[in-house]
Amino acid sequence: MPYNYTATLLLAAVLVAAIYVPTARAQLSWSGLRSGWGGAAGSGAQTTRSREVPENPPEDNSPDVDLYPPPPASVPQGTCVCAFDFDGVLRAAPPGAADQDTPAPEARMVVDACKAAGWAVAICSSNDSPAKMKMVLGQRLDPSTFTPQFFNSPAFQIKNDNKTPLLRNIIRYHQTLPQCVAFFDDRNWNKEYAAETGVLFIKTPTNKGIRYSDWLRAQQVMTQYCDCVSR
Repeated sequence: MPYNYTATLLLAAVLVAAIYVPTARAQLSWSGLRSGWGGAAGSGAQTTRSREVPENPPEDNSPDVDLYPPPPASVPQGTCVCAFDFDGVLRAAPPGAADQDTPAPEARMVVDACKAAGWAVAICSSNDSPAKMKMVLGQRLDPSTFTPQFFNSPAFQIKNDNKTPLLRNIIRYHQTLPQCVAFFDDRNWNKEYAAETGVLFIKTPTNKGIRYSDWLRAQQVMTQYCDCVSR
């Protein structure tokens, strides 16, 4: 049989094509698999970042550390004041409670202790609902302290995220010195307002309510700053 060169070339081309197509498909499949892994890795990385920086991050989990101004060379006399934040300090319901407008468990003890020591009581809060505050403070916490007269006085300072002017109003109303005011707050970012005004910042547990131990700490450190005059 005569040698057919053209037929040989055609057969070789068919064989090459037959080998190439599965190889190319395998490369595409591997490439796709690697892309899939890459996509999965990308998604995993995004998920990880999302876990590290959640959409609603927990607020202010820094340690509970007070902030005081430098102690004076001599301790002056003055009216001492317990200035309380509202949300998370005097108002702090147990986790999962249906009624969130509940006084903190030890809030009444602290208010009573402030008054028994001859200190004045004030509210310094960014809360913008006087009706809610009057209900929690005046009806549920201590009606004898949080009276209509109290709520109509400059001792009741609210509706401002910047607490510097609120604290200054309290200082002015009680005609006292900044260092004679203990400001009980559960958010560390409010320390800057204490520093601006010169009051003592007493850090309470974040959103868990004031403790009697917070009052004892304030009372003890106040001896370095102010000789409290009984009211």
